[in-house]
Amino acid sequence: QLMFQPTITAFKALFDAGELAVVNGCGYPPPNRSHFESMAIWQTASPEKKETVGWLGPYIDHCLRGTESMMKAVNIGSELPQAMVADSAPVPSIQSVEDFRFRLNGGPDAKREDDIIRACNAVRNDSPAMEYLSRQATNAIIETDKIRSVARGYKPDAAYPRGLGEELRTIAQLIHGNFGTRIFYCQTGGFDTLSGQLNSHGQTWQNVTQSIAAFYQDLKAKGLQDKVVTMCFSEFGRRVQQNSSNG
Repeated sequence: QLMFQPTITAFKALFDAGELAVVNGCGYPPPNRSHFESMAIWQTASPEKKETVGWLGPYIDHCLRGTESMMKAVNIGSELPQAMVADSAPVPSIQSVEDFRFRLNGGPDAKREDDIIRACNAVRNDSPAMEYLSRQATNAIIETDKIRSVARGYKPDAAYPRGLGEELRTIAQLIHGNFGTRIFYCQTGGFDTLSGQLNSHGQTWQNVTQSIAAFYQDLKAKGLQDKVVTMCFSEFGRRVQQNSSNG
């Protein structure tokens, strides 16, 4: 018999509404019980060969080739997960829409950005390499200005919990801004419990499920829920035997 953890009533509501599916027993043979090696396998989908490109990398590189937006894939957080590493396409990592900007030292950002765009345009004819770099720099500056405008026009239609909820709120902002982004990635911690797992997992799962429920409530209010599919996965190596502190 399979059951939901008692604290995740928000997931039960989604399940009862036919909006949630559970894929049970998804894995690879034989499972690796090393924390780091197992997580690397799940990030690259390569159980036997070590890869530098993540499992989403080929899609980012090839299936999204030629799209205009520089934000065809976005990670929410400070560090890009291996799953999002591609061969050639850069994937930005941002922590909040409000703080996303072209970082410069000194002076008003808007004025300095205009100066950089003019300087980039002035060197475009020097060489193909300089033309490419100037075009990319100009596009990056324009993109940050568009993204900052999203923060001024977005209002959440749900109460997001802290933690994962804040990352999903940022994703909702970007979806609302319609930048053509096809993949968003965010993550949350707290599941690697060395002791007292029952209570700790209950609290962590409650935050996860309430955050996702708020995310879909927000999207539904904006008529965007049918354009978004969310997949959750969690896996790392762990010994089978229980430890003495119920970890």
